Amino acid sequence: MAANRTLTTLSIALIVFVMLTFVLAVTTYLFFKQKFDAENAATAAAEKAKQVQTDFDTLTKDFGRLRELIGTDMDDVATIEAEQNQLFEGRYSNYDGAQKSYLGLVRWLDQGLKAREKLMDDQAADSEKHRADAERSLSQANEAKTKAEQARDEAEAAQKKEAEDFASRRAEHEKSMEGVVGEQKKALAQSEQTKAIIEELRKLGPLLSPEARRRYETPPADSSEAEPWPERVRIVLKELTDRQKAIRDLNGLLSSLRVADGMQVAPGVRPGDSLQKAVADSLPLDDRIEGFDGRVVDVDERDRSVILSFSSTEGMRPGLLLAVFDPAEPRPPVGSQKGMVQVTEVQSDTLARGVIREDDIERTILPGDGVATNLWRPGESTEIVIVGYVDLGGGLKQSRAALKSLVERAGATAVETVGPRTAAVVDAGPPPAAAGSATAWKASDEGQRKKALEAAKGFGVRVIGVDAIYDMLGLDREAAGRLGAAAVAY
Repeated sequence: MAANRTLTTLSIALIVFVMLTFVLAVTTYLFFKQKFDAENAATAAAEKAKQVQTDFDTLTKDFGRLRELIGTDMDDVATIEAEQNQLFEGRYSNYDGAQKSYLGLVRWLDQGLKAREKLMDDQAADSEKHRADAERSLSQANEAKTKAEQARDEAEAAQKKEAEDFASRRAEHEKSMEGVVGEQKKALAQSEQTKAIIEELRKLGPLLSPEARRRYETPPADSSEAEPWPERVRIVLKELTDRQKAIRDLNGLLSSLRVADGMQVAPGVRPGDSLQKAVADSLPLDDRIEGFDGRVVDVDERDRSVILSFSSTEGMRPGLLLAVFDPAEPRPPVGSQKGMVQVTEVQSDTLARGVIREDDIERTILPGDGVATNLWRPGESTEIVIVGYVDLGGGLKQSRAALKSLVERAGATAVETVGPRTAAVVDAGPPPAAAGSATAWKASDEGQRKKALEAAKGFGVRVIGVDAIYDMLGLDREAAGRLGAAAVAY
């Protein structure tokens, strides 16, 4: 009995389990079926949304393309329509199309352009026709004008030829008459000039030497003959030539006297000769200064500067070198200088500032000392002529340029020819026979040197050597070479 009960219980439990299992299977099926249907619905909805997005993108693209075709950047259809209506009611109010649209407007405008183009073509054709008619008329007028001008030119040529023939005959006649009148005027002018010359020549008699005056004033043997004026001119010319030679000889003598050393007035002449001594005493000796150009008024030993006073600083330039002398001797020898100062600034018409370039510790430069140079005079440009073979080292051309630069820095002017204003001629002499660079010396250079020396003798200009110009500048040969090279380089 107990066994049956147990079996019944198990059977009931089994039935319940089977039923529950069936229920579970049914619910599981229904759950998965519902899920599958939901997934299918979601997939269908996604596909539909994708299609809707695709259609929307297509519509958006078409709408954008449509805006581009219409030519607007507006997104609102109502705004676009309002703008279209405003355009038709305003600018294109005369539009007569059945449908007011942009495409209809374009077609209407195209028809209008075609009609205008046709009108312009017709007008161009008419204009071309009128232009051809005008050109034809102008061509006919030009032909007529050309024929008229040819006829006029022929008439003018004939008239001109007749006028030229007349003018030629008249010119020949006037030329012949001018020749006659010119000869008359020339003869009259020569007669007047001859009279004037004769009147001036009459005044020359008393100015001639006694012998020349006697021959000049001797009347012709036959009073019927004309006065011998050509012979008198020859007498005057000879007298002038003789006087020029005498002046040149005297200038040469004066030039030789100016280079006397004080112990011997001239070759073979001693100071005992009173006449020669008087002449020598009246002339400045080359080794003495002719007078002070200015004075030292102040000396500053701290910066070795000086203040100089002159009667005039006209023509003075910075760089001028001045020798300093004791004021006790009015014409001291050049070699007795106490030192050298160089002008650095022209301060006024009478004052200049300078710097001490050379001095002696035993003979210091003091206020009141005199200063002098032969290379400058107030208001004058002292001229110096340099001739001869100048060799400072570095070549003939460079040496001459260096010496010229030194002279110009000192305030003088280097010129090529000797004249009345020449202060001195610096003669470097001919080149030494053993000079290796003497090949640069030409025959023309020697000829120029001799010509300058002869001119200096004729003008009474003193001739000095290169060492003498160094003494004037307060330099020795080595220092001059360095300064000259620096000046040329500058």
